[in-house]
Amino acid sequence: MLVTGTSLADGRYHLSSRCGATRAGAEFWLAHDAADARDVAVTVLTAGPDGHPFGEGARVLEHARLTAAAAEPAVAPVLDVLGPDEEPGGGAVGLVVAAWTPGPEVLEAVRRAPVPPERACRMLLPLATAVDHLHHRGLLAGIDCPQRTKVGPDGALVLAFPGPAPTATQREDVFGLGALLYSLIVGQWPAPGAAECLPDAVPEPLRLAVQLSLGCPGLGEIHTATPLLEAMADFESGALGAEPPAARRVPARSADPTRPVRAGHRTRYSMLTTILAIAVVVLVAGGVTQVSGLFDRAPAGAPEPASSPAPTAVRPRPAPPPAPSSTTPAAPAPVRPDSVTVYSVTGSPDHPREAGLAVDGDPATAWPTDQYREQFPKFAPGVGLLAGFGRPLRVREVDVSSPSAGSVVEIRVAASAPAALADTVPLATATLASGTTRIPVPPGPASAAVLVWLVHLAPGPGGYQDRIQEITYLGDTG
Repeated sequence: MLVTGTSLADGRYHLSSRCGATRAGAEFWLAHDAADARDVAVTVLTAGPDGHPFGEGARVLEHARLTAAAAEPAVAPVLDVLGPDEEPGGGAVGLVVAAWTPGPEVLEAVRRAPVPPERACRMLLPLATAVDHLHHRGLLAGIDCPQRTKVGPDGALVLAFPGPAPTATQREDVFGLGALLYSLIVGQWPAPGAAECLPDAVPEPLRLAVQLSLGCPGLGEIHTATPLLEAMADFESGALGAEPPAARRVPARSADPTRPVRAGHRTRYSMLTTILAIAVVVLVAGGVTQVSGLFDRAPAGAPEPASSPAPTAVRPRPAPPPAPSSTTPAAPAPVRPDSVTVYSVTGSPDHPREAGLAVDGDPATAWPTDQYREQFPKFAPGVGLLAGFGRPLRVREVDVSSPSAGSVVEIRVAASAPAALADTVPLATATLASGTTRIPVPPGPASAAVLVWLVHLAPGPGGYQDRIQEITYLGDTG
């Protein structure tokens, strides 16, 4: 058992104070680096009863190295990663050493004095942006407990002890962000069902985003940080007002729909309409589907719809109006790709010879993924199909036919094929229903490649596997 004063890595790191631990066996310590005469944050991986690293700790170390390469400002810089071969000592099987972040642990900072919602958004925005960036690179933050996070010197939250557990998922990160925002406002980590108990000062769009981040009965859950990030950015910048409940109403859009949310953030369209559309729940087979299609937004200058549709089973399209105005955009037309290949960033591609079955026009045929024993991203960050068009395409909708209900898919675009995952631009995400799922795609760059990227597979009897029967790409070429 680790105790204060224990020396690790041949006497280099001296443990000074225990800062927390996870149920999986990782411990967080303030330590002194004798070689460089500085304080450091050390995540110590301990061995289980069989002597093996908890939860296959080698994956924790590898992910810590990848996170270090991402260099996100709201994540403490990783200085050193030691595995069993480096003999960390003290009974440890691995160390993740990060720069020390001065300041209190998040719950310690707000337990007696919760902060107003606007300030809470300002405190969490940098970390939420970092998580969003990591997810787009196929990485994870690992926000699985409040002890990992501290309030930095500038008042913003910092992931002080990086190194996500091998069981970490993107959904867990999204829950962690929602839990952190809840904790800042309420003063305690949310208990089950707590999402419905936010103060009245929290405006409805932000309240809905928090509820869906935590997973709220009757609403479902989200698997991407972007909706919460957008709601916080709008509220913190003043686009959303915190009015008394009796006077709460939908605020007007900003006059500039392409304004930057703040320095250091990507320029985005206002997501107010999208966040309000979160409340639209689709009933399927007597149940409630998970909310998806959270990136729907109108192009700058276009009239706003009353609500944004969530992807669901295709229904017959309504007949077009008899006399559309000259400003109404033309309906997107199906565009057949020149090529479709299996896209994988780890290992060999899944059933590469059958990739074309997903675009052959025959729903009786399908491209299957491999069957995975564990859910993504444990063995891989995802798998998908990359379509090449040989000419610029502004994709406006992607229809995916699949029996794999519950799978989560991202629509990404790239300038050309092949492309590295970091060079693809995520435009939309959706949870697939059984049948055909329409995925509206917001305005994006004209691209010659479209990636349908599966980041969460449907569970089955022997593990996790998806089948894609047909993909239809709708858009404008030119």
